Amino acid sequence: MRLKLIITTFLLLITASGSLYAQKTEAKQINMIKLDGRYLYGEATMPTEAEAKEAADITLINYINDKLKEHHIDRRLGLDGLEQTQYITVKKGNNIRVFAYVESSVYGIPASATQAAAQSAPAAEARPAPAAKAPEKSPAESRHAPSAPGPSQRASAPAPARQSVPTRKIAESSMLSAWQNEAIEDLLNSGNLNSAAQLLNEFRSAHKVLAFGSPKECPDASKCFWIVFDTNLNTITVLSSGANDDRHNFKTGAPDGLGNYSGNTAVWFILSK
Repeated sequence: MRLKLIITTFLLLITASGSLYAQKTEAKQINMIKLDGRYLYGEATMPTEAEAKEAADITLINYINDKLKEHHIDRRLGLDGLEQTQYITVKKGNNIRVFAYVESSVYGIPASATQAAAQSAPAAEARPAPAAKAPEKSPAESRHAPSAPGPSQRASAPAPARQSVPTRKIAESSMLSAWQNEAIEDLLNSGNLNSAAQLLNEFRSAHKVLAFGSPKECPDASKCFWIVFDTNLNTITVLSSGANDDRHNFKTGAPDGLGNYSGNTAVWFILSK
């Protein structure tokens, strides 16, 4: 019995070690893809793999559409427009993280300048030329000379400023129920497209939202609410359903129109009754 317990424990330890190793390998692969200018990507973490994949797809689609617009390519993707997309799935606590990625060349989008430069001289990176020997410094100079900044010392880009969110009174609409107003306020607080997509998936699972998607897949724009994002995919506002120029802006509390955000990234959704 003791031998059986030892063997079982040993097998459990091997399984756990293998799982941790796999997660580290997948995380390393994801980071390498993010640094590789040939790829476009989107990611999401949700309770189920299906929900995470759908949210990651929406993030990737909007990213691709932004790049198509940036490079003046006359094409826009709908929810079913992804091609040759690959996925990396990682268990994250009780949730699932899905990382969706595709080569930018699939959509005729050029690789980033950083990657192009890296590809032009692979041999130079693999075998750097020996640098000329610098004059030796005295011990005193060595102690006081500032060291060159390494990768960990580089200043990180500042996080996007969080959108100022109105009070409950401003965000509310007299035509909506209390839970609907709370859902709208949560979306105003979402901060960016990725977080908004996760919220919409949660609302759909809770039957608060019937459907959502990108503009090309919108069944009827007048019957849909819209979340609008800026060029950095940060949340700008949420607009009510209604005619394009006769909507309620939940951030300002003032009348607004979808036409005022032409060129912005937007996602439609239909609230349950």
